[in-house]
Amino acid sequence: MQPQEPLSVFRKPEPAPAPRIPAISPRKRLTLSRALAAVSAAVLLAVVAADLVSPTPAKSSVPQEPQPRSAWLEIPRASGAFDLSSPLLSGIEQSHMTRRHRTGNGRKDIITFGAPADAAVPFVRVSIYRPGSEGAVSIDPVEAVAAEALDARIDAEMKGPAGEVLTKFGGLTTVDMQLTTANRSRNCLAASGKFDAAGLGLVIWYCNPGEEIVAVGQLACLLDRLSLVTSGRDEKLIDFFAKAELNRSFCDARNTLYGNAPRHNAPDWLDSKAIPVLRGKISAR
Repeated sequence: MQPQEPLSVFRKPEPAPAPRIPAISPRKRLTLSRALAAVSAAVLLAVVAADLVSPTPAKSSVPQEPQPRSAWLEIPRASGAFDLSSPLLSGIEQSHMTRRHRTGNGRKDIITFGAPADAAVPFVRVSIYRPGSEGAVSIDPVEAVAAEALDARIDAEMKGPAGEVLTKFGGLTTVDMQLTTANRSRNCLAASGKFDAAGLGLVIWYCNPGEEIVAVGQLACLLDRLSLVTSGRDEKLIDFFAKAELNRSFCDARNTLYGNAPRHNAPDWLDSKAIPVLRGKISAR
């Protein structure tokens, strides 16, 4: 027996032999490949099933239903079938709008002066509605004015009936209205009428720049200046305005707070550029 050589601390031990990996036969390799393929197919099927069961995503390829169209077709115009000219409205921006009902063929003509939020000038709106088969003119004056305010998208409070204003179209029921904007409140006076002979409804309001009470005569004078420009061969409409013009009165300085003065040969004070001379005196009490 040969003596063993003592180990030295300065010499590394011999490395252990690497383990021997047994060779895999071709048959076993084929079995392993089939097992991996089966696992991959199972994973793919699981992914597809999860996609089918999961909820529909927010973005869908199904076309969304369109928003319902408005029943009215709006046509902005430089001028309309009706006109309102008055020195009270001189220099104020005006607009004309014609609305046609898509199915009923009704027509609404709207004349606007100023804007609700513009407190530097009056705010006036006149709406003349000639209904078709879609509906009828409202009989209640407060409801008619409220509907027009809703259509104009303004924040207004109505109180009435407040009385009657005499115009060339006859007596119209008045409605007190307070318009509220982001800046301030404005006092308005509205009037509404229904005319079966001409088949139309009329709504008008006049808003002061501030909180002053609107004089009834201001509204009366405005209505007396409403005229027909084009009739579209509507004989009833032509006859209605022709008869109304015969009843037109003229405003003067004596009773503008209450209504129209009788017809006379004196010039209309609203047409005069000069400030009317006030008679009488105010004495302190």
